[in-house]
Amino acid sequence: LISYTYGTNGIPVTHGQVVSMIDTFHMARQIEKALLDTVTNIIAVMHWGEEYFTAPNATQKKLSSWLHERGADIVIGSHPHVIQPISYIQHEQDTLGVTVFSLGNFVSNQSKRYTNGGLGVHLTLYRQNGKTRYRMQTLSNYVYRPLEDGKRRYYVIPEPEAHRILASLFALYPIFSGYRFDYRSYSTEIPIRIGAHRNRLRKYFYRKDLFYVIKFVIS
Repeated sequence: LISYTYGTNGIPVTHGQVVSMIDTFHMARQIEKALLDTVTNIIAVMHWGEEYFTAPNATQKKLSSWLHERGADIVIGSHPHVIQPISYIQHEQDTLGVTVFSLGNFVSNQSKRYTNGGLGVHLTLYRQNGKTRYRMQTLSNYVYRPLEDGKRRYYVIPEPEAHRILASLFALYPIFSGYRFDYRSYSTEIPIRIGAHRNRLRKYFYRKDLFYVIKFVIS
């Protein structure tokens, strides 16, 4: 397992700390050293990309290809705070490499569009006939952030349940009648399309019985 970052978000690296920066010269040496050891697979975790962009940029794509060419099997990215695509390098029936460009957010206090969820990756690597095989399952989630008793709470909701759970909240109160609910663009506090009801909407979202429904369904 190797990991690299484009930077440290402005936090200085002090004496005694080690941060692996994205530097292809040093990255190549580390990968070569790993391949000379007893490793059978290499997974690279990358802190890269542009925040809030749902597609990888040219640098991410170039680095992904470079890592696979050097011997990395799996590349998993973070930093954009939104989900980005998964790409596969295939030759005939074999998958030679997988890149998850961005996992998005698991738990977050962000309110920008598409930042209210993310991916988990369940990856199984196994050897068959002298080759590495992959089985990968993605587990997507959304984050619900209500205020309860004056405190912000965070609930991670599995995507298969997100529409049912969050849509049921909208159905509980007449203020939401006539509006189309889409959990993928859902904002915990104020859906943009109901901006005219801003104050009334806040009142509804602060009602305790609404949050009891959430607790009951996902507990």
